[in-house]
Amino acid sequence: NYFDFQASATNNVTLSLSSGSIGFNQSAVSANGGTDWVNLPNIGVLKLINSSITGNFFLNGSNLTIDSGSYISASSRGYASGTGLGRGKKQGDYYAGGGGYGWVGGDAEVAGAGGLPYGNSLLPDEYGSDGGNLSGSYVGGTGGGRIRLILSDTFNLTGIVYADGAQGNQYFSNPSYYYSTGGGAGGSIWVTADNLVGVGHFEA
Repeated sequence: NYFDFQASATNNVTLSLSSGSIGFNQSAVSANGGTDWVNLPNIGVLKLINSSITGNFFLNGSNLTIDSGSYISASSRGYASGTGLGRGKKQGDYYAGGGGYGWVGGDAEVAGAGGLPYGNSLLPDEYGSDGGNLSGSYVGGTGGGRIRLILSDTFNLTGIVYADGAQGNQYFSNPSYYYSTGGGAGGSIWVTADNLVGVGHFEA
């Protein structure tokens, strides 16, 4: 479901965002998969100049420009604690693995297996899973969200497109040792464009 921020145009409109931002306070996907999206289903040209879009993001248009001072981020917008399809595993009170998605999540140093993989590498359209929890209120990192870009012409990227998972949370059991919950898995970035130019990068 797409809601909260929606914009559409039927005449190849150019939408420019300069020194601004679009985003949501909601940080993660609930257990039933509901979340907030930034949804631009029918935009001709979108230009981000020293600007940002934060949230799970869908764009269907002709051209997209993200300059070196701009970014699109769906980081930490995936599965929240205890809800992911590939959430990390807890072992005892002190060890937890990382969340899985496109590959198995990382195992904890001593014990605690990483979460199992899921999804399709050729159709990357899933949320990243959360890392394993520990005892009490120590929860794993949230998984990364979803970004889908469909462009009939050119994607000029000199900024960054993120869909990272969140780090695990550390806590100290005594002055000599600390333990950490599992980190969240990165989410998905799926781009379809006739031309990809620029020196920016993707990160998930």
